Amino acid sequence: MPQENYLFLGNPGTGKSTLINCLVSEQVFDSGVSYGSGLTQFFQKHYYNGIVYMDTPGLADRKIQERAAAAITQALKETGRYKLFFMVRLENGRVVSDDLVTIETVMASIDMKDVPFSIIVNNVKKRQYAKMMEKGEEFWKVVTMINSIKYTTPHIVFIPVLASLEEEDNAYTDLPGNVKSFIRNDALTVVIAPEAVNTIKAADFKRLVDELREELERLRTDNAALRQRMDELMEQPGFFRNVGKSIDSPVGSVVGFFCNEHEADAPQTGSQTCGRCRTCQSKLRDDSDLCENCRSVSETHVGGNTLCPECDRNIFSNEEFCRTCGYFLVTNAIFA
Repeated sequence: MPQENYLFLGNPGTGKSTLINCLVSEQVFDSGVSYGSGLTQFFQKHYYNGIVYMDTPGLADRKIQERAAAAITQALKETGRYKLFFMVRLENGRVVSDDLVTIETVMASIDMKDVPFSIIVNNVKKRQYAKMMEKGEEFWKVVTMINSIKYTTPHIVFIPVLASLEEEDNAYTDLPGNVKSFIRNDALTVVIAPEAVNTIKAADFKRLVDELREELERLRTDNAALRQRMDELMEQPGFFRNVGKSIDSPVGSVVGFFCNEHEADAPQTGSQTCGRCRTCQSKLRDDSDLCENCRSVSETHVGGNTLCPECDRNIFSNEEFCRTCGYFLVTNAIFA
């Protein structure tokens, strides 16, 4: 059986070394507060219960950036199957651009299509964590901003600040059950061929951070731009449904956010707002029974029962998701 590798990637201060210590229930990697540079300086690994846990230095650490790039490249070329975990921070409710550029830079080095990865939003402050767990407007904005780069994932988990770890060096504690389940069960696995890994290029890191910071600010202040990015993510089959699956979020909450946030913009000419054709995903007019692109019948405008495209069980056209398999009926959720 191929070796199972859990590779944790993140910048100084994201808490990846502490997280690994918690997962293996002992202090195997140095962790804690470090001023000026991260404590992790080289590629390190630890074998525990049949899994190799890998810790790497951060690309945002300017003093060791080239060394960090080489260490991550080395980690990606190990044999076996991988689960890739990127650590992301929120500062004052905003996604840290350095962390997203790390994702962009590392994923760009893997010459393979559709490589799955997971995101761990770590050390979320108490009030902000409670806000995230409401699964309302702020939650979906954060999810969208995390996915504002080229490489996207619905596999996201949030970890609150844990009191037993605050301001403690080399500490570890028992993690919340949903976090352990996410890492061990929900996160997807991929086999990465060593020859598919190119040397990570960190030379443009600062420029990319500056550019992404501007883009994140644009999404934060421009509702139209944010809505457009949400629309793009929605075009990926089952994207928001999978976000809900990974973090136990009710699918209806994203629908509610879409409808409530933009209710004033919705057409008033009929009982339904515009949706998307389930056959070709083209936008539908709310006064049309047929898709103008592929001529498919729009179930959004047809009364009575229809069939779920995922499991072929009966559903009602006004439902947001299939009661049998949970399939997200995007035609009822997209903006006009």
